[in-house]
Amino acid sequence: ASVTPRSGEFDSRMATEVAQLWGGPHRQIAPSVLIERERQVEETVQQQTPSGQTVASKVTRTVVDQDAVPLTSSRVDADLRLEHRQKGLLWYDTYTVRFNARYTVRNPDAMPRRLVARLAFPSKDALYDQFAVRFNGVVAPRLTDLSKGVEVATTVAAGGTAELGVTYVSRGLDEWRYLLAAEGVSQVQDLRLRMTTDFDDVDFPPGTMSPTSRSRTGRGWQLDWQFASLVTGQAIGIDLPEKTNPGPLAARITFFAPVSLLFFVTVLVILGILRGENLHPMNYAFVSAAFFAFHLLLAYLVDHIQIHAAFAIS
Repeated sequence: ASVTPRSGEFDSRMATEVAQLWGGPHRQIAPSVLIERERQVEETVQQQTPSGQTVASKVTRTVVDQDAVPLTSSRVDADLRLEHRQKGLLWYDTYTVRFNARYTVRNPDAMPRRLVARLAFPSKDALYDQFAVRFNGVVAPRLTDLSKGVEVATTVAAGGTAELGVTYVSRGLDEWRYLLAAEGVSQVQDLRLRMTTDFDDVDFPPGTMSPTSRSRTGRGWQLDWQFASLVTGQAIGIDLPEKTNPGPLAARITFFAPVSLLFFVTVLVILGILRGENLHPMNYAFVSAAFFAFHLLLAYLVDHIQIHAAFAIS
C-alpha cells in the first residue's frame, strides 16, 4: 500500500512533470514548402453615391495563391544519447538528440517565385540549443511562440533550387519519431535518414518503418532509412530502452508476502507434526516478524539505492 501510490498511481503526474523539466516525446514533422503565385481577380463592388444610389463597379486586385512544392531530396541525421532519469520510484528513458537536416526544393515555374518554408517543432515542452534554420541563405526570423513553428521565405530563380537547413540540440522522453507528413499518406523523393545511438537495445514503435540497413558503432547502432521514391503512411521512429522500475517490482514482491509466509508457516507446522516437536506460538510470531522485515526494508531502500542492492541487503 505504501509503494503502489508512490509509483503506479502517480505515474501520469510524474511523467508530465518529467516532460516539463526535461522535454516530452519528439515528433519531428518534415518541413513543408509553399510556392506563391500572384493572379489578378476582378470583383464587383457595390458603392453608394452621395445621392443615395447604389452603383456597381468592377475592381481588380492581386491575390497570392500558395501551393505545396515537394522536396526533391532529404538528408536527415539524428544522434540519440540515452540518459535515464529517476523521479520517485520510477525511471524514465530520457535522451538528448542532435538533429541536423538538409532539404532541397526546386522552383517548378519558368519565372522567379517566392518560396515559403514552414517547420514545426517536435515538442512544445522541449528546449532547443544551437537552433538554426536557413533557407537559401536566409535566416529564420526571431521566434515568439514554439507552437506556431518557424516560417522563412526566399526568392528562387526560374527552375532554380534552394536548400533548407535545420539544426538543433534538444532533449526528449520515451521515443523519437520523424514524420514525413503531419497526417495521412505522403510521398517523398530521395530520402536518407541516418540515426546513431549510444545504446544497444533498439526497438521500433508501432506504425513505424524498420531501417533498410544497420551496423554496429561501439556501444550503439547506426540505422539507415534510404528510399528513392517512397509512398507511405508510416513514420520513422525508435523506442528507447526502459530501465527496470523499482516501484512496481517492489510492490508486486510485497503484495505476495502473506502468501509466501503462509506456505512457509505451513511447512513449519507439517515438520513439527511429523517430528512431534511443535513450535511455541511466540516462535511463529518472531519468525513472521523476521519474514516481514525483508519486505519493509525492501519497500524503503528502493527509494535510495538500486533495486538489486536493496534486495540483497534486505
